Amino acid sequence: MQYRKILLVTSMHLTVGTLCSGVTILAPVNLWAADVAKKVPTSPPASGKGAAARKPAASSTQARLIATPNSREEINVRSQSRSQKAQTIGETINVLTGAQLREFNITTPTDIAHYIPGVNIAGSSAGQNLTLSIRGIVQQDFSPIAESPNAFYIDDGYVAAANSSSIGLFDVDNISVEKGPQGTDSGRNSIGGAIHITTRNPTAKKQGYITAQYGSYNSARVEAAYGGPITRNLGFRVAGFYERNDAYWKNMYPGGQDLGNTEKYGGRGKLQWQPTDRINILLSGVYSRQFSSWAPYLSMSTRNVIDNSGNLINSVIVPSPTLLGTVPSSASKLEVDSDSARSSGNHLSLYGTTLHGTYTGNYVTFHSITNAMWQKQRQHFDDDATPVNLFNTDIPGDTRTISQEFRFSHQ
Repeated sequence: MQYRKILLVTSMHLTVGTLCSGVTILAPVNLWAADVAKKVPTSPPASGKGAAARKPAASSTQARLIATPNSREEINVRSQSRSQKAQTIGETINVLTGAQLREFNITTPTDIAHYIPGVNIAGSSAGQNLTLSIRGIVQQDFSPIAESPNAFYIDDGYVAAANSSSIGLFDVDNISVEKGPQGTDSGRNSIGGAIHITTRNPTAKKQGYITAQYGSYNSARVEAAYGGPITRNLGFRVAGFYERNDAYWKNMYPGGQDLGNTEKYGGRGKLQWQPTDRINILLSGVYSRQFSSWAPYLSMSTRNVIDNSGNLINSVIVPSPTLLGTVPSSASKLEVDSDSARSSGNHLSLYGTTLHGTYTGNYVTFHSITNAMWQKQRQHFDDDATPVNLFNTDIPGDTRTISQEFRFSHQ
């Protein structure tokens, strides 16, 4: 019987963020727009207007599979500050393997909410700020530099901004979700849990793949990876993807631009050096960009519901003209009526590098993880969501994170 104990885990994170905002004035019609926009699709429907979102709900069989991985299949995940077999971890953890990610067509971290119990999608700004909620713990601040209460890691590198959950996934080995406070291992901002994305490392033999998909609204995705040994103790792996889709929100304003179109691409490179059996050095770099239209804000008319005592108990959407006398938007028909919204102008960039060094002794294993991550973003909104030129918002954000972590473990 083996006993494992963490002797020391120490880390340092430095996050610097800048935020500059345009004018944001909340009026009744603006509140309606923000509330309704959270309930409408933020990705192309499967087919036809008003169709369901392209990701299917998880069946009970799938949920059980993810919640309890096959004990005969060894799945190594990052938990409790070290790599362990998922079946031996004494805490609540759900794992999606690379095969499951491909089978369920999971292309962004937010997609895992359809398959892992207790994990949900949360967001603001008409779906432009998307993040993951774990057991109801979430950050819904509209600021693009707000940190999430659920720690987010890519290859052990910390990603600070909450809306990093909308980045594209490619060449992923597994995604693990640790539920419950993880402050000892993941720091102060892991009240709800921690999400770890582990990508594929260089292999001992040359291997690669390429996949392509096509769907409604000219949705297309291409993903490829290749890697193998360069010398006896040096290996590499490169991977990349490209994804795009046409607009699926119809703008009824004369000459207005349709919304919902996106374009994403990214690449990753890894070098792994093993000069001895005890030393392993892994250097990785990632770059990802996303371009999209303005957010599809909607304007709606509402009617108050009053009880017999004169108390406001609810408000319901009605088809009458809005406060400004304009025709309300139609969420069911995927129609907006905006004079200012544009089919381009929003973007999200994520790039950085991670250096992971490991020394394995007879009794002690030492890890050093150095990480630098940058994220830039710009969001535009037609806040009034009407043909009347009233309020527009421009929110740029810039987040930079540098972290250094040391781990000592005894086995």
